[in-house]
Amino acid sequence: MEADATEISALLDRLIRQAPQSTGGHQVGQVASVGDGIAR
Repeated sequence: MEADATEISALLDRLIRQAPQSTGGHQVGQVASVGDGIAR
């Protein structure tokens, strides 16, 4: 499944907003780097 970078950022954005505030930036960073790896 090929996803386009804009779709990925929108999806990550939604995930980050839905994530409870107690979720540390570390986990969000991991998700972002996974998304970044997919985008490439």
